Amino acid sequence: SPSTIQHRINFSARKLFYDKYSKVDSPQIECRCEERIAEEQRRCRDAIARVERDRDQQLTALNDRLSAAETEASDLKQEVGRLRGVAETLRANAEAATRAHREAQEQVGELVAQLSAAREAERRERETAAATADLLAATKLELQRFTEAPPPPPDPRLDELRKELVLLRTQNKSLSEAQEELQAQILTRGVEEGRSLLDGVSGPLVATNSLAHELSQMSDDELQKALKEQQDVNVQLRNYIDGILLSIVENYPQLLEVKYQKQPSETKS
Repeated sequence: SPSTIQHRINFSARKLFYDKYSKVDSPQIECRCEERIAEEQRRCRDAIARVERDRDQQLTALNDRLSAAETEASDLKQEVGRLRGVAETLRANAEAATRAHREAQEQVGELVAQLSAAREAERRERETAAATADLLAATKLELQRFTEAPPPPPDPRLDELRKELVLLRTQNKSLSEAQEELQAQILTRGVEEGRSLLDGVSGPLVATNSLAHELSQMSDDELQKALKEQQDVNVQLRNYIDGILLSIVENYPQLLEVKYQKQPSETKS
């Protein structure tokens, strides 16, 4: 403290004075001592004043530096807060960019897979189109060869099949007519019997022809049985004709093309 410094300075000055003037007379010593003490006190006061001024200046400078440091610390705190906000924003932006990059990579992968699938589908379609074109060309050549080829020689069995077909159709027509006549006779007989019951007339009906006479001699059960047999024969005959037609279609399809092949020649003529 300043008082301690002052005490030490006074003690040092007195000791130095006593050591220097210990051999001089007392009045002179006291006078000189007082002068010396006064001078030392003045010097001490000056030194103390300088020390206090230096101290005040240092304190002022330290206070200024402290205020500046506090201001700078406050500014730094604000800057740190701002930088933290910026860092959080940058971190969020980085995470968003990372997610966007990952999603973009996934989309690129999907697009690459779709592109590969599209190329593969295009390749298969090209192969299919090429195969179809080859098949079409081969079909055209086959059609051209078939068109330009001479007609096959007539099969002698065709005439026999045609005659048999005509005969079967005739028989079928005759059987159909006989069936219709039989049905008409049955209907006529029912009508006549109804009339005879109404008029009180009994006995067999007079036949107009041999078939009618034969039918008139038959009972209803016999007529129904004969009609059933005739229907069965017609069904068998129809099945037989259908079988022959199917055999012709399978083995001799050119019979069906005769009329189609004759038309161009007739047009040319």
